[in-house]
Amino acid sequence: MTESELQTPYYIVDETRLRRNLELIKGVEQRAGVTIIMAFKANALWRTFPIIKEYSSGFTASSLNELRLGTETLGGKGHSYCPAYTEQTIGDYIAMSSHITFNSLSQAERFAARAKEAGVSCGLRVNPQCSVIETDIYNPALPGSRFGMSAEMLPERRRRSRGCTSMRSASRHRTTLSACSRLSRSSSANISIR
Repeated sequence: MTESELQTPYYIVDETRLRRNLELIKGVEQRAGVTIIMAFKANALWRTFPIIKEYSSGFTASSLNELRLGTETLGGKGHSYCPAYTEQTIGDYIAMSSHITFNSLSQAERFAARAKEAGVSCGLRVNPQCSVIETDIYNPALPGSRFGMSAEMLPERRRRSRGCTSMRSASRHRTTLSACSRLSRSSSANISIR
């Protein structure tokens, strides 16, 4: 097939460069002793997933469709986040996830025990109420934001009583709620629930 025979729009992916980048990522994983997972927001070219699967099967999902796509094409289980889990959807999230981040304490109270019984690790998304983002729809500090709950909504005594112990950002970058000035692109923190 020649370039003139291709219908537009189309995307060209250089497989050699893709593999070189994946080898670099795999090397970082091995040296650091961590797992690096793919975010659909960073790569939605699902036809590259068979190549990516050779290097890693971990992925993030913010919807059931992303979760199904990742499970079917990458073969692993997802790190899931959804602003609104329901009784109708939580079973699917639990079945296809290795980690679920809840957006509110009430979500965690409703669904975390069920997820943990199935061997799924759970987290709670905490919004630091500061923003370094210029686009309002991604601004976690706006009133009515669905980017987690504020720290004030999770008093220390409630955090301890629910076994929520470690702090980490939703994107796996280390951060603290008091380090707002150091937050660059990270917009929320995640408390693991044990």
